[in-house]
Amino acid sequence: MRAWRAAGLATLALFLVHHGYGLAQTTTSSAQKKAPAPAEKARAAARKATTAAGAAAAAAATASALVHASEEQRHAFSLAHLGEYQCEFKRIVRVLANPVHEGYVDLHFDKHVVTARPVLSSTGAVRLEDVRGRFLMVQIAFKSMLMDTKIGQRVADDCQHDHHREARRAAEDAPPPPGLGISRPATLPDPPAPAAAPITAPAAAPSAAPPAQTGTSGTG
Repeated sequence: MRAWRAAGLATLALFLVHHGYGLAQTTTSSAQKKAPAPAEKARAAARKATTAAGAAAAAAATASALVHASEEQRHAFSLAHLGEYQCEFKRIVRVLANPVHEGYVDLHFDKHVVTARPVLSSTGAVRLEDVRGRFLMVQIAFKSMLMDTKIGQRVADDCQHDHHREARRAAEDAPPPPGLGISRPATLPDPPAPAAAPITAPAAAPSAAPPAQTGTSGTG
C-alpha cells in the first residue's frame, strides 16, 4: 500500500515539474516576442531620422528654389483670401502668408504644409499653385477648391471664406435686373451707327432729238 502511495506521489511530482517548466518556458517566449530587439529599435530610429532629414532637405530645397515674386504675383497675392476656409465634410484649409518669402502663401490642410505661388488667371480667378507642382487651390467669387493634380482629384471642395460669404450675401441682396435679365450690359460700347448712303443727283434725262425736217421738191 505504501508502495502505491509512493509511486503516486512520484508521478505527481514529475507532472508538476514538467508542466511548471513548460509554463515558464512559454512565458519567457512570449516576453521575448513582445520586447523588440535592440537591433530593431535601432533600425526604426534610423528610418525615422532618415525620413525627417529627407523632409527637411526637401523643404530647404524648395525654399532655395523660390524666385523673387514679380509685380503680377504680388498683385495676385493681394487678391488672395488669407485665413481659414470651411469646406465640405467639415474639412479645414488655412491659407497664410509665407513668413519668409514675400508674395507666397502656405496652404495648411490635413498634415500638409504646401508653399504656393498666387497667379491671377485671365478669367479673374486666383490660382494658388504649389511650387512643387502637385496641389492647386482655385479661388473664385463664391467658393474655393483644392485639388491634387497628381491624382486628378479634389482634396477639398466648396471651401468658404468670410469674403465668399459676404459676396454671396451681396449677390442675394442685389435687386434683380430690369426686364428679362437679358439686356445688353452697360459696359459694352454702343454699336456703330450704319454709314449713310451718299446722296447723288439724279441723272439728267436725255434731251429729245428735234423732229427731222422733210424737204418738198417743186415741180416745174
